[in-house]
Amino acid sequence: MVRKAFTLIELVVSIVVVGIAFMTIPLFLSDSKSNDEFALEQESILAAKTKVQNITSYRWDENSY
Repeated sequence: MVRKAFTLIELVVSIVVVGIAFMTIPLFLSDSKSNDEFALEQESILAAKTKVQNITSYRWDENSY
């Protein structure tokens, strides 16, 4: 007689796997949020450096003509 059912061990293992998966989802979401904030900060720093470089080199560009 062939039984087509889950054993108790299979159910416990699947519940543990699903529980671990649900515990890691918030970690991935918070990491992606902090990565977005870091990228935005780096873009802002680059924009500020570019502005400062443009301002400091403007005088020298005007004297070359």
